[in-house]
Amino acid sequence: MSWWCCRSSNQPPPGATMSGYDSASGQGNYGGYGTDQESLLAANSKASAGSSSGFSCCCRACCCFFAVLLFFLLWVTILLSTNNCAIESFDHRQILPANAAGDAQPLFDRGTAGNMNLTSLDIDLQGIWWMDGNPLSAEHLVSFASAGGQPPFPAKVPVYNNMQRRWTWTDSFMGRVIMAYYAFDAQPDSPLVFDFTNSTDATIEPIGGVFDDTGLFRFHKISDNEWDRPDAGYVLRRIVNGDGSQGLFWEKFAQWYNDVQPSGNMLVWSSDKGCLRKRQYFLPCPLCKSIC
Repeated sequence: MSWWCCRSSNQPPPGATMSGYDSASGQGNYGGYGTDQESLLAANSKASAGSSSGFSCCCRACCCFFAVLLFFLLWVTILLSTNNCAIESFDHRQILPANAAGDAQPLFDRGTAGNMNLTSLDIDLQGIWWMDGNPLSAEHLVSFASAGGQPPFPAKVPVYNNMQRRWTWTDSFMGRVIMAYYAFDAQPDSPLVFDFTNSTDATIEPIGGVFDDTGLFRFHKISDNEWDRPDAGYVLRRIVNGDGSQGLFWEKFAQWYNDVQPSGNMLVWSSDKGCLRKRQYFLPCPLCKSIC
């Protein structure tokens, strides 16, 4: 800022000559300075007002953006925590058919002689299996329903356990987050392919992209009711037999789940529509069903 800008408006700037000075009012024209000063002040006032208005508009736009973003995240979080449009929650004890006798539809699609075709390979994966020791503890039960293969070895056996009621998750926020991840990561009809070299050994390529695409997991039979998953860090143990009766490890599983999940509930997919699985996290259920 120039030195003269800080002076009284009655005082001339250095070197200015006065003309038409009015001693009563103390006003005069210092070589046109008075007129120029007024114009400059007016211009500065307009520029300042414009700058202030622009800044205010920018602030309002930013506030609106973050408000909308916050609302969107809150909305998704609420739906993520509560939506049951393509998800069903039930007590883990109802996995055993004897405990769910009153249900019109089986809550879990266990493997049976009728929905599997592995007899010619001498492989028995019927029933319901517990991932005992799974580091991802929010995932626990799996069914091999739909598995089928023919000799000779090596034999490929696709298993469609991403279909509804063939995999379980803990009914918790973390369990629902994992399900949401799978909803966008894999289609319901994406198969888990087992490459059996014989009736007791296989390698598996996982569905979820969370694993290395080049990784193959080993699958080895320990006993009639146990299969080892050494690369995944757990053992599959049969808790329900193919005929629906209580399996060898049912009591152990039921006690473990009571300890880790006091509410006792678990989650399964209740729909095979990929559209419904995804959109339930953004839209109300009736709207999702009308679209999908």
